[in-house]
Amino acid sequence: MEPERPKVYALRDAPTRRAVRGEYDASGCVLAVGRAREVVGEIPGGEPDRKFREQARTCSADSIDGYRDENGQFASGRSVLVPILDDLYRSFGWKPDQD
Repeated sequence: MEPERPKVYALRDAPTRRAVRGEYDASGCVLAVGRAREVVGEIPGGEPDRKFREQARTCSADSIDGYRDENGQFASGRSVLVPILDDLYRSFGWKPDQD
């Protein structure tokens, strides 16, 4: 496994760990992170680290557009996906204006 994959997976899964400890909207969070898992999991194995990171960022951003899950009591789940994308940018030194 490429060294970057575990880092991306950890960033993607962090909101689920926080939600389980939180007071509300755990189900909406878990479903949103499940969606993030799905889209990142579709990236083929064997990609070079840089290409994997770029694809993870792109597919995560694309999954945010139009995402709305009404299962959350207070949120749509989209509010969980945006911080995952932000964490991906910050952790790998990306800046949106570099694209």
